[in-house]
Amino acid sequence: MKRLPVLNGLRGIAIIAVVFHHSFSVFFNAAGSVTLTPSTVLGSSGWLGVNLFFFLSGFVLYLPYATGQRSFNGLRSLFGFYGHRARRLLPLYYTASLFLLLFTTHYQLDDSSLYRALVQYALATFIFSRETFFPSINWVLWSLGVELWFSLLFPAVVIAIDRFGWRKILVIVMIAALAVRFAGQIVVPTNPRRVLNFISDSLFGRLDEFILGMLGAWVFSRRLMLWRPTVQFLCGVSLLVSSAVLWSLWYRGTFVEPLAAFFNIPFDAGLLLTVNALLVGCKPAARLVSIWPLQMSGLMCYSIYLWHAPIISHFRASAYSIFTYAAYVGITYLIAWISYRYIEFGSVSDYRELLPKPADGGDDQTPLQDRHPRSITNS
Repeated sequence: MKRLPVLNGLRGIAIIAVVFHHSFSVFFNAAGSVTLTPSTVLGSSGWLGVNLFFFLSGFVLYLPYATGQRSFNGLRSLFGFYGHRARRLLPLYYTASLFLLLFTTHYQLDDSSLYRALVQYALATFIFSRETFFPSINWVLWSLGVELWFSLLFPAVVIAIDRFGWRKILVIVMIAALAVRFAGQIVVPTNPRRVLNFISDSLFGRLDEFILGMLGAWVFSRRLMLWRPTVQFLCGVSLLVSSAVLWSLWYRGTFVEPLAAFFNIPFDAGLLLTVNALLVGCKPAARLVSIWPLQMSGLMCYSIYLWHAPIISHFRASAYSIFTYAAYVGITYLIAWISYRYIEFGSVSDYRELLPKPADGGDDQTPLQDRHPRSITNS
């Protein structure tokens, strides 16, 4: 499938939000501020970029299957999918994990814990334990572990949708994921409140975000819209803001802890409406999301995500001024570019192939925005 500039830009927004949350906003404890203002809501909501990553992952993985370009019709197609995902995700994941494990920990070569950790990271099984869900070498690896296990489950989900239909699978997954998140908030309460725990944010607790992303790809492949693009976009953004406000109030103790299990739902519904509106219509907003810096950040988001946390953990004490924070961002992007260029896509001979294409630069960039959308009620 050809790259879509809007999706690149959305990944850029997601990674910028996550980096901001893990670095700058944490210093000012926006989540712990007593006063609820637009700035404190924004400052405590950057972590929701991970939700956007999960949604986009489901969208991108399923799009070629939604359009009929690919299907799981035998072992060859299954192994082909797994091979592609392994080549895309594992080289950088293994490189970063091995480097951090060997050079940022106190393990010795005669320590059996080192080899247990190597197996844990090799198989991404750390997400199944409360003690290791946030890996000590790089706490953000929890979401990559969830992503890797979703990749293993993805063919089964696609086959189930083909066999039983969207309605049944969607209802089952939404109810099951909500139940898992609800259980997680009861079993693993935290003080002070933390939005993540190893049950609520496990693969099955987050599976509805991947599924809704897949549904977004299915809807998009048929050029369906619920309302006019601008109306749908505004409704989607309103749901995103509402979810962020709910989470901010939850941080401050306004709601009992288990209610947090429901707060992903308006956010993910908002993503479904917003992403669809950006892709099928609402061109001014789509052009804004597709600007070069956002697209470039989106293309590099995997490398940025894996390296930004260890870097800020090392320099946290010095990153309190504008100058030092700018230096942190610059170092992160420099290392991420090297990683993106030589680890993620080392086989690409011309680096220009790794840069964003102009959003109005031809059929490979905007073919889907120029087609007339159909109302979902008329399909």
